[in-house]
Amino acid sequence: MSVDVHDLFVYLPAAMALDERLSKTHLRVLIALYSFRRKNTDTAWPSRDKLAQRCGLAPGKISTATTELARLGWLHKSGDGGRGRSCEYRLLVPDLAASGGADAVTVAAPATVAPAVTTTVPTVATPTVPAVARGKEHASEHAVEQDSVVRCAAATVALPANVTPAVWQGWVQHRSQLGKRLTPATVQAQLTMLAAQGAQADAVLQQSIRNGWQGLFALKTAPAGKPSYDDGQRRDYGAGGRL
Repeated sequence: MSVDVHDLFVYLPAAMALDERLSKTHLRVLIALYSFRRKNTDTAWPSRDKLAQRCGLAPGKISTATTELARLGWLHKSGDGGRGRSCEYRLLVPDLAASGGADAVTVAAPATVAPAVTTTVPTVATPTVPAVARGKEHASEHAVEQDSVVRCAAATVALPANVTPAVWQGWVQHRSQLGKRLTPATVQAQLTMLAAQGAQADAVLQQSIRNGWQGLFALKTAPAGKPSYDDGQRRDYGAGGRL
């Protein structure tokens, strides 16, 4: 079973990683909406159930999240929606500076300084917090937000029919804990491999999670009539050792 590359990846606006108002739920729903958008349009109209399935969220949370995203300027929502009916979503990119987002900066008015009488004031003041330290802190926060968006995108891709969403999300979390982010190329290769594993796809994922592996490998099966020892259990083989 082949996987269409257009179902694996989503083009997203960079401003999503900078908007500090967006929660994890907002990001998951917004990424899912972009995955339903066609190439040459800014509108999408998936049903609430389809959005919930792609996000891995309960359907009841979808309406709340899209209403909040509309309030934050990320989309325009029209229609009542509900079961069996779809709202129309027009995807937007808000002006973060105007809306008080991450790029908005408030500059204080200059203070009036009394003339000096007998005290000599240095011409260069030492800042309380070094500018380099502030820059590193901002870069670190941006990297964390960007990593969260990448993990969310990997967890909400269209999966082959033989892969259970919950098991795939467990694999994405496992890779994140190992410090090995799933890149788009890796996701495409792994889903193609899993699609070819048939009913054993979930077992392949669980095998790698259980053993702490970074990659996916076909199941190791024992020859007929011999037990399989690839179950993570320790055994005592006696003084002679393992045969």
